[in-house]
Amino acid sequence: MKIYIGIFFFLLGASVCAQTHLSPPDGGLGVPGRIPGSFAIEWEAVAGAIAYEYVLTDNENCFVGCAGDTRQGRVTQTQVFEFDLREGAFYYWITRVFFDDGTSTGWSQISAFQAVSLENSGFIRFVNPVHELLILQVDWQAGFDVQQINARLIDQQGRDLLSSQALWPAIRPRNGFERFSRYELPLTGIRPGVYFVFLSLQKIEGEELQFKKIIIK
Repeated sequence: MKIYIGIFFFLLGASVCAQTHLSPPDGGLGVPGRIPGSFAIEWEAVAGAIAYEYVLTDNENCFVGCAGDTRQGRVTQTQVFEFDLREGAFYYWITRVFFDDGTSTGWSQISAFQAVSLENSGFIRFVNPVHELLILQVDWQAGFDVQQINARLIDQQGRDLLSSQALWPAIRPRNGFERFSRYELPLTGIRPGVYFVFLSLQKIEGEELQFKKIIIK
């Protein structure tokens, strides 16, 4: 991050704390709420905490008293929804913890996400329209019974153009702790137009097939 971030923490007189941000994944796509334009941020609970403060902004150089779309709140829960975020914008957020003895931590490290309205296939999310990459973001917690995912790109005549099998099968993480996974399918040589993503979901009880229309620009 730029030096203004360091100045921000210095002026507050607090060291950076190691509080864990749970979602969305840092640098990835946001986790949308049910209301269009709403997105959730979530952090780990801290023992002895009575409140948490967060700052969410689209200005990567500044968190307090700066130009841009900045929201700030003090809450008791560990998940917050913010509304009317700008479509496609990157947002940056920090948190800190307050305790019942009157003390507080320093601000956390900065996390970031892109506020993108996503096409949802249960627990699989992707940006639409697509440009050079088809990016799938998988929420394994939502798809609790899915063990593996394969993706294929087909045209309107049903012809196979690309398959994820040579690059990756999306396999559920074995450790059980990794909630989000990101997979990329390069679209090199694919002309702009309307296509379909064919998803094969390998579940405990069998295979489920899904189709999603995408636009490549």
